[in-house]
Amino acid sequence: GGGHPDSWGSQGDMAFSAGAMHSEPSPRVDAVIVLCGLNDLKRILRGRTSTAFGDDLEILVSSLRSQVGDQCMVILPAMPMEQTNLPEPLRSAAVQISYYYDLQKEKVATHNALTHFIPKPAIELWMRAKERYGEIVAQDGVHPNNHGYKVFADFLGQEIAELLRSHIAESDSRRPSVGHALEPQALAQHVTLTPVNVSR
Repeated sequence: GGGHPDSWGSQGDMAFSAGAMHSEPSPRVDAVIVLCGLNDLKRILRGRTSTAFGDDLEILVSSLRSQVGDQCMVILPAMPMEQTNLPEPLRSAAVQISYYYDLQKEKVATHNALTHFIPKPAIELWMRAKERYGEIVAQDGVHPNNHGYKVFADFLGQEIAELLRSHIAESDSRRPSVGHALEPQALAQHVTLTPVNVSR
């Protein structure tokens, strides 16, 4: 309750292929959040460009849709790299490079009305989080720690709730009023974060 997620999980470097995804049965899902791109930045010197990332992300989203159906929202959040503890100038470079990966997410989101790109939260969100929790980055200096993921999940829950409200309003304008299985307020309180590394 209280706007915070009930659960979240991290699958780190796990890569999903279309075949692997099809092998698992999928329950009814209202929204899928795909956190990706961060680990791809590490591979840029080996030719892992933002364009290659975008191509693979397109395949991943298509595979997701075959599992969860066309009525499920697929959420592609931007990477909030500004809070990493990387030394300069590496931190600034990572922030700039991540911008191009986020552009690919935004591009993929234009291909389906229920795929949405969510821009980075305002820097004030992280400043308040640091005041409340202290450290919000994991020991690797890059990924969020438990507090960081909790803050990000809360932000995403609120953003998705707004998207769901708009979707419900648009649907209701085209058909008689009916009940909805998952209300926006409930969605904002039950977000599961599952970071996925998109790679071949």
